[in-house]
Amino acid sequence: MRPYTIMMAVSSANGIVARTDNDKVEWTTSDDRKLFKEVTLDAGVLIMGRKTYETIGKPLPGRLNVVMTRSPQEYRSSEQLVFTSESPGDILHSLKRKGYSKAVIAGGPSVFSEFLNAQLVDEVMLTVMPLIFKSGYSIICGLEYDISLTLIESARIGDQAELLRFLVDRT
Repeated sequence: MRPYTIMMAVSSANGIVARTDNDKVEWTTSDDRKLFKEVTLDAGVLIMGRKTYETIGKPLPGRLNVVMTRSPQEYRSSEQLVFTSESPGDILHSLKRKGYSKAVIAGGPSVFSEFLNAQLVDEVMLTVMPLIFKSGYSIICGLEYDISLTLIESARIGDQAELLRFLVDRT
């Protein structure tokens, strides 16, 4: 058994999660950032790609930060920060052995795709901002098959944003 895995993202109305490689996503709201903090602290672990980590610039406190990279030897891991080249399945099994029952995947698009392609995502939490960007990175890249979702919640976050929560259909 592996941890319950949540893919969590914020996007524009046209599915863009970042406008550039180093977009700090300052176009989201404080309410969305608060939700992200609550969900990731509750899980205790946050999984992200190297570019996402470098955009954040530091490990987020109070949770294990797992950074997926092809070159983990180039980085220094610590108690709160782990760099790994393991597969998504191996990462989740390692987290389960460490006692984690939940994990949050925070991007970027290739990391989302790796977990989705491996059928390791249980839930998708997507905050949609009332913006349309002319260019940028789509929420997912390299998806190998279609995935059906079931909407379990739609809720307003603050004045403008909308949170959509989906379960990934396994049928």
